Amino acid sequence: MNLTIFTHWLIPALLLALIGCQSPAPPCGSPVTVTWLGVTTYALEYNYQGKTVRILLDHQINGAYYDEALANLEFDSVDYLFIGHNHFDHTGHCAEQADVLCEVTLAAYGEPELPWVGAPFIGDAHERYGAHIVAPYALCEDLDEKSCTGLWAMDGVQRFTLEDIGLTVTAFPSAHSQEFGDLDFAREHPEDNEPDPFTFIFEFPAEDNSCHSSFLWANTTLTKEPYLNYTETLTRDEQTWSFDYQALLREAMETRNNEPITYWTFWGDTLPKQAWQQWADIVLPEAWSNHHHGVESSAYFPDLHRAFPGHALGGTRDAPNGTWVDTSESADTMFLPLDNYWATVTLENGKAVQDKRKQEELLESFRERLQAILNP
Repeated sequence: MNLTIFTHWLIPALLLALIGCQSPAPPCGSPVTVTWLGVTTYALEYNYQGKTVRILLDHQINGAYYDEALANLEFDSVDYLFIGHNHFDHTGHCAEQADVLCEVTLAAYGEPELPWVGAPFIGDAHERYGAHIVAPYALCEDLDEKSCTGLWAMDGVQRFTLEDIGLTVTAFPSAHSQEFGDLDFAREHPEDNEPDPFTFIFEFPAEDNSCHSSFLWANTTLTKEPYLNYTETLTRDEQTWSFDYQALLREAMETRNNEPITYWTFWGDTLPKQAWQQWADIVLPEAWSNHHHGVESSAYFPDLHRAFPGHALGGTRDAPNGTWVDTSESADTMFLPLDNYWATVTLENGKAVQDKRKQEELLESFRERLQAILNP
């Protein structure tokens, strides 16, 4: 063979062997899979620069089958865990961690079918699965800066990019739900180990930002008047801070040029339509889902091997809460029902699409994994 022809063939072949046969990344970014695990806990997965990225949002997973749940997702590691606020149904703490609120809630709402075991986020997601934590400041007090990014509420809207996974994050203080008591005592100083809630906007990596996907995860909201119009004050050591929650949401959206959100998950069934609409008019979501719903124990302690017992609009299947929600295909904002555990939504090209078949496969495979626990 002519040496020139041989070299012309050999060099490209060697280069191909070295770099692999990966296709170039889609200009709108790779698909993002969002899987609901009950309450406000989600698993996210997407590809970035040849790597599979795995993220958890909140950490309310029964410690009795924590490893089985992650194995069902094919998560042998977790890149990041984001925690919305410091309450047991978001951190995974319970009786084993001396979390009194969890114990009281178990007594009030009842145990799930498989007795609940705490799954502390540091011991499980961080130490065993390698997750870097992003959470309200107080939750990072037992970890160093390399392990935990603590969010300081007084900094207001915080926007940063996690270069290793290509994810741009906008985090901002938001109001916690309130059923009783004085509204102005809901948010305490970040060092006081109180809820300190944050809402997050995730913008997934893409070359073409005109069609990339985004996800707004609001793990709590004020469930009584004045709803989003609430301004909260915090005083400590003769210093005062104000949190205008509507202004913070607007500012967060303005940092991304008010581009519509692809997918928004929100505790909407507890609100009247006009209060939900206040959020929607700012967020401009393509699609949304109601979360933190359920009946009896499922509202806080999901049985991931069972069919979800509540309605996707909150309340029971016979008497749902959010009857004002437009669930038709012609709705201005498409409603994607989280009507069963392992509900799966795919974000791709700036659109959100529910994958019912994937949900059914995940539920069935998880039931199979639990046979040894349920039938010893």
